Amino acid sequence: MRKNEAMKTWNAHQWQLYQRLLCVGTLCVLSSAASQTYRETKLVAHDGAELDQFGASVAIVGEWAAVGAPGRDERGESSGAVYMFRKSNGRWRYSQKLFASDGAAGDGFATASMDGEYLAVRGHSHYNGVRSGAVYIFKRMDTTWIQMRKIGPKPAVRDAFFGGSISLKGEYLLIGAYLDREAGVQTGAAYVFRRNGEDWVQQVRLLASDRNGRQWFGYTVSLLDSLALIGAPYDSNRNGEFAGAAYLFEKSGSVWREKAKLIATGGRPEDLAGCVAMDAEHLLVGAPSSILVSRPGVAYAFGPSLEQKQTISARDGVDHNAFGVRLALRSHRLIVRASGDTAQGVGSGAAYLFAFEDSVWKQIHKFQASDGAAGASYGESAMSDSTVIIGALNARVGGVRFAGAAYIYEPLVVDVHESVSLPSTVQLFQNYPNPFNPTTEIRWQIPNSRWVSLKIYDLLGREVAVLVNEVKPAGTYSVSFDAREFPSGTYFYRLMAGLAHQTGRMTLIK
Repeated sequence: MRKNEAMKTWNAHQWQLYQRLLCVGTLCVLSSAASQTYRETKLVAHDGAELDQFGASVAIVGEWAAVGAPGRDERGESSGAVYMFRKSNGRWRYSQKLFASDGAAGDGFATASMDGEYLAVRGHSHYNGVRSGAVYIFKRMDTTWIQMRKIGPKPAVRDAFFGGSISLKGEYLLIGAYLDREAGVQTGAAYVFRRNGEDWVQQVRLLASDRNGRQWFGYTVSLLDSLALIGAPYDSNRNGEFAGAAYLFEKSGSVWREKAKLIATGGRPEDLAGCVAMDAEHLLVGAPSSILVSRPGVAYAFGPSLEQKQTISARDGVDHNAFGVRLALRSHRLIVRASGDTAQGVGSGAAYLFAFEDSVWKQIHKFQASDGAAGASYGESAMSDSTVIIGALNARVGGVRFAGAAYIYEPLVVDVHESVSLPSTVQLFQNYPNPFNPTTEIRWQIPNSRWVSLKIYDLLGREVAVLVNEVKPAGTYSVSFDAREFPSGTYFYRLMAGLAHQTGRMTLIK
């Protein structure tokens, strides 16, 4: 099976929805909102390759970030991998790459949810002899992540896509299987597991009380204490065909019962309202809309008493922006992915940040990659306190197509009494690591906006690579140099920033 065919196999159903909607090096820059400035750090795979789709899924907790790359080939074509990054001494660095212990071609091991010292990752794997999908549980031991368990559904249903969505909270794990057909074609199901020591025991299999064919119940899931919110984007109801809905389940003792079905007032046919997120005070349902209708996506906000409070939209929303295709919610902050945003080109994508203020969700920032481009599909998001991570699974890295990237945004507090500290001089730093194989990181800083050129030369002074050649604003930057096609030896990297120029020396050892 060729690589692109394998990718389509593991991700066929996600691409089906996406098409219906839309038919280590780092780079550090500053992104500003009206009252907030963010420091952007770009993460890329040190061994990235074409069609890896690094950034297809992201998770972040404290000093740890996980980035899924379903197209990695170490266990077979598109078997997948998850890259772990750790923040140390103020900088995010690659730490470890995770694989499924029994990974195989087409598994697409990538979708991740992280909480505390545990990480859950989905693979389209066999469980009890059936290719139903499985979830692998990793635990952090000091600074190393170790696979502890592989869990699957009971009953195991072929191609159910068990693990297509995951929500891990404390000792509970909620897993969606949106193509489960045990109760009808593509009806979907969700499973609740509870940790007992290092074992994870299935407690219940959740089904919609009014289930019918092709609901995709479980396409997204959100777990909070004794509540489970489950999206069904293809549910047909009083709002019309494929209007979508979300189901809320509540646990009483050891029993989970359906508490409510959330159908938006003002919802419309083809809304596909089934992308969910939840915290103690808010239930959110994203409705990205089908490409068959010409309208922007929205998100519906419900209160703790299940009353509908608000219809959320992007200030610059345009038709087919797929606003609401994914949601991330934490501490009165909401990030809404808009896969179809075209501000940086068709399919470039964006992520909108909202704050809950004065009992209303208000848009306060629009995240876009500093190097965003058409087709990057930027916007898959996760939050940890005030830190945001956003994936761009189809971003081109260097000349590598669909290698993918992820961006971490950390706020710098700015008000009338303080300002962001910017460099005062031009400086080129020593590359790291050095010696290296095959990639290394080159950092530099400039005090004001100017034309920047960063080139690589061999020992004879011949130019062998151009890493940067454009105008850059003031700030500190970093870029990765991939030398896998170059022979071992000594190389020089030369920075020209306006009239200033500096040169560094590095060694490639293979």
